[in-house]
Amino acid sequence: MRRGILPVASSLAMSGLALALSGCMAGPARNPAAGPQVSLALGDGAALASVPGALPPPTAIQDEPAARPSEGWSFVASAYMWLASKRGVITLDNVGIPLDDPDESTGLFLYLEAERGRWGVLADLDLLTSEDETDIVTGTVAVDEDTLIGELDATYRLGDDSSLQFLLGLRVLDSAQDISFPVLPDQSTDTTQIDPVIGAQGTWPLGERFQFRLRGDVGGFGIDSDLTYQMFGVFAWEFVRHWGLTAGYRMVGWEFESDGVDNDLRLSGLLLGLAASF
Repeated sequence: MRRGILPVASSLAMSGLALALSGCMAGPARNPAAGPQVSLALGDGAALASVPGALPPPTAIQDEPAARPSEGWSFVASAYMWLASKRGVITLDNVGIPLDDPDESTGLFLYLEAERGRWGVLADLDLLTSEDETDIVTGTVAVDEDTLIGELDATYRLGDDSSLQFLLGLRVLDSAQDISFPVLPDQSTDTTQIDPVIGAQGTWPLGERFQFRLRGDVGGFGIDSDLTYQMFGVFAWEFVRHWGLTAGYRMVGWEFESDGVDNDLRLSGLLLGLAASF
């Protein structure tokens, strides 16, 4: 299988870290009516920040004054597990290969979020490896795939006391597939899809140390992929100051054609993560 994923992964990871260190990212805005807060975010994905991919900022620890949005950047970094299963259909030469009994994917998942005032930046990086087998009329088809999902978004909050953020950005899918047929020749594909995405996310406090974040987005629009989408919901618990645990569910999907292979795929599963705010 071709491995064009790791160079792209390294580039995305370094870009995300450079953004964080240069002050281009920020945590969720403070709500003056809610009192002092500690910033944590939950990600576009199993990340403890928001999903693809971190935690929503837990409500305040009451013995410190609340920071004003204008005082500087706030950041969230998260590492998480995404127990993602791949489902959908791969169509090659009018032969549809359903992926309806997938194994869970394994990989590496990182999330960064930063915010200052109403503006912010978030980045998410997912590296996955999956192996699937499907029985068709002529025998068993095996699909092995290495996947990189990267995302970089700009965010805007409607008001200093609002939890609703709109986002605009890019999502990258880099996928290498090896398809083994029982009768036909084996097929390999290697594709990169770069898609614009638009969406929104919001955070709701559930007591002093718990929060819930919900996100949805859509993209592609036929520019590269025909369609890409993402939805996730995540609960966050700040178990100690500046540290939190997150748990939720995430789904990411694509529809695109590459090397004569039509892909209608989605990855979905539970998210579990650990996040730090600073």
